[in-house]
Amino acid sequence: MLKDEFGVEFTRLLTITNQPIHRFKQDLERQDALEDYHELLVSAFNPETVDGLMCRSTLSLRWDGR
Repeated sequence: MLKDEFGVEFTRLLTITNQPIHRFKQDLERQDALEDYHELLVSAFNPETVDGLMCRSTLSLRWDGR
């Protein structure tokens, strides 16, 4: 889609997520580990990284280019 319509092609695509969504969240719930995972995210939060958040300066795309 991006290549056909805009000429954008990825040669090195990195993905990072720590948000428990969809199947990952369901798996954590099955293991009764969702609350522990949320606590891990809160304890790992570094406020000094906020200025460089992706939503401020980086383009965010879905796997299919949307």
